[in-house]
Amino acid sequence: MTTGHGNYYDVDGRRSLNERWPNADGVAVVGGPVRELKTDGGSAAATDADIETILDELEAFEDVSLREADPDTLSRYWDAQDRLIDAIDAELDEDTLSEATHIWWNDQAEFHLYCSSHYHPIASEQWTGFTEVTDPQAVKQAARDRLESGVPCEKCHSEALFERRDELLTERGLA
Repeated sequence: MTTGHGNYYDVDGRRSLNERWPNADGVAVVGGPVRELKTDGGSAAATDADIETILDELEAFEDVSLREADPDTLSRYWDAQDRLIDAIDAELDEDTLSEATHIWWNDQAEFHLYCSSHYHPIASEQWTGFTEVTDPQAVKQAARDRLESGVPCEKCHSEALFERRDELLTERGLA
């Protein structure tokens, strides 16, 4: 995803990264992952009925021009999209995803964990950036700890989420 950090919405129409991600220094101090979503991670008990309800909500936007929609309508649309992704995430079997094996650094405060097939094509694009954190070693240690915990590749995870979302939307004729 390409981001517009200074804009209210990213190019994907969602809230800006500044709103969705916590302060890197604050997370690095406690030793957690530097970039973790500011959400509850979705409902652990999401059901097929929950997904159907969200798809029903999205179906109500079928005839709405998002380019011409008012801010409240856009907010409700993106909220439904976010909840759909959260519900899909709750039912996703992470054991089917490749395990992360590499740390890719976006800047001093942001890292991503990728499998070899996603890491190597972009390995030379790592950037040290200008984000300042009070304890860069804590960030590096948090990245290593998270990698060693056996998490799935972030790109494999995202691809699985969006592939499933696209399948569900296509089945409903909403794609």
